[in-house]
This record gives sequence, structure tokens and C-alpha cells, in this order.
Amino acid sequence: MRKKNKKAALELSITTIVVVVIAVIMLIMGLVLVRTIMCGAMDLTTGAIDAAKKEIDKLFREQTDAEVLCVGAGTTLPIMIPGEVNFVFCTIKSERGGKYSLDASDMTFQGKKVERRWIVSEDWSGDVPPGETPIKVARIDIPKDAPEGMLTIHLKAKRDGDVLQPLDLDFSIKRVGWARNVIC
Repeated sequence: MRKKNKKAALELSITTIVVVVIAVIMLIMGLVLVRTIMCGAMDLTTGAIDAAKKEIDKLFREQTDAEVLCVGAGTTLPIMIPGEVNFVFCTIKSERGGKYSLDASDMTFQGKKVERRWIVSEDWSGDVPPGETPIKVARIDIPKDAPEGMLTIHLKAKRDGDVLQPLDLDFSIKRVGWARNVIC
């Protein structure tokens, strides 16, 4: 009679182990599925909001006759994320083309000069054909521990050596939401 009890106990423990393994696998698959859905929904929402802002900025930008138009010059403050490399983009609208240079080396954060370690690249120069030409002017690596606030880039634009209008580009330094940091 004792052999039956040992055999039943062994079958019960193997069944328990199999059930626990299957439960852990299902839990992991469920977490991956939820993470994928949540990150996708966050990206979709962010993408829709960014697209709407870009369209609004585009409408306002088309009404100006400025030769150099940059992200950050409009009414909405683009967001730069600490701990990531952020880019500053401009568009040159030139009727005749020429040699242009854009210098973004003069930056202030909350009214104080930006540390050199924040700036990865700060200027661009080159020949621009007639029409609209998009350009990546600067790369800014904001430290992860940087406080939130407003970053202002004082852009100096030149065409064939002649100084064009100075531009003050404003950016908001904000952290990504905690949910996105944890989940994605």
C-alpha cells in the first residue's frame, strides 16, 4: 500500500511543476503582449500629436517669407529629452541658391550658457540649390541628470558671407513619462 502513496505523491509533484512552468510561461507571454500594446498605443498617440503640431507649424511657416526656418522658432516649444541625442532641424528657402552657413554654438539654458559637453555638433555650412532644402544643423546631447527647463539656441545664419536674420530657437527640456520609461 505504501508504494501507491509514493507513486501518487510523485505524480502530484510532477503535475505541480508542469502547471507552474506553464503558468510562468503564460505570465511572461501576457506581460510581453501588454507591453507591446501599451508601447504601441503610446507611440501612436505621441505620433498623432506630433503630426498635428507639425501641420500647424507648417501652416504658420508657409505664411512667413523668412529664408531660414527652424524647428523651435514657432509658437510651440519642441521637446528635447534628457539622456538622448536631440537634433535641431532647419529648412532653407532659397530662390537663387548660394553658400549658406548656420551656427548654433550660442546656447543658453534657463538664461545661463550651456556646458560644452551638451553640444555634439553645432554648425552646418554648404551649397544650397534653389528651392527648399532641409538641414540637420546641430546635435545636442542633454545629460540624463539635466533639470527640466527651456533651452534657447541663438542661431546665426549667413548666405554668401552676409548675415541673415538672427533666430532664437526655444526648446523645452522634459523627461519622458514614467510609464514609458518603465514599460518601453
